[in-house]
Amino acid sequence: NASVGLLTYDEVVYAGGYPYSNNDNYYLNNSAIYWWTMSPAGFSGSGSDVWSVYTTGYIYSCGVLYIPRLRPVLILNADTQISDGDGTKENQFTIG
Repeated sequence: NASVGLLTYDEVVYAGGYPYSNNDNYYLNNSAIYWWTMSPAGFSGSGSDVWSVYTTGYIYSCGVLYIPRLRPVLILNADTQISDGDGTKENQFTIG
C-alpha cells in the first residue's frame, strides 16, 4: 500500500522555503511552475486559500480558484530500492 499526498506548509519551510521571500536555493523550488501545499491559509468571502510555492521559491497564500498546480509526493519505506537515475526525463529514477 503506497501513500500519496501533498506537502504541508511546515514541510516546505523545513526544506528551506520562506514566506513571501524569494529563495531559489533549495530542492523544492521549481522555477517552471508554482504549486499548492495541502495546508489551508485562510478563507475570504470569495473562497478558500491554501499555501503555495511560487516560481521564485517563496511561500504565499493563494486562492484555490486559480489554476491548480499539484506536486504529489510518495511516502516510501526506508528499505525501498531506488536506481541511480538523476530524475530527468532521459534518466529517470526507478523505484522497486
